[in-house]
Amino acid sequence: DYSDREMLQEVLDKNTDSSKTVKQVATFVMENGREVATTIDLSGLNINIDSSLTGTGLPRMHQMNPVELNFSNNGLELVPTQWGWHFDRIERLDLSDNKLLDLKESFRDMRTLKFINLRNNDLDRIPRDWAVLTPDSVRVSGNKLTGLSPDIEDWLDLYAEPDWRNLQR
Repeated sequence: DYSDREMLQEVLDKNTDSSKTVKQVATFVMENGREVATTIDLSGLNINIDSSLTGTGLPRMHQMNPVELNFSNNGLELVPTQWGWHFDRIERLDLSDNKLLDLKESFRDMRTLKFINLRNNDLDRIPRDWAVLTPDSVRVSGNKLTGLSPDIEDWLDLYAEPDWRNLQR
């Protein structure tokens, strides 16, 4: 059974050329006698996730359950769908400055999300079932959002930056 620290070390070892240590990218607390990562900042480490996730150490990452996850500026084109099924206490998610094309339904079960940063990606849509999420803030500027369903437009009007329609590429 891997600890959060061991899983993060595997991610750093297999996916980056960075000299960052686990201590530099995560904050840990003790919960029920186990050290648990509450914040994980993997921004700018150029971790690119392929669809298979084979050999990356990332398949086990869904076993962690952080409150904050920063995966910005990594060149990501996709997000593993299994993440959304397991991060049930996440409040802050930063996927800005990547190359995301589609979110699929990766995060529909993350009902605890308060802040979602999707700025500067290549998104042309937001999944319709995201309308059930009630974050405090969503950032979507710098995307290519077009042809959105009316319920997602209403959702963005409620939670996104006020001029989100004018901030698309």
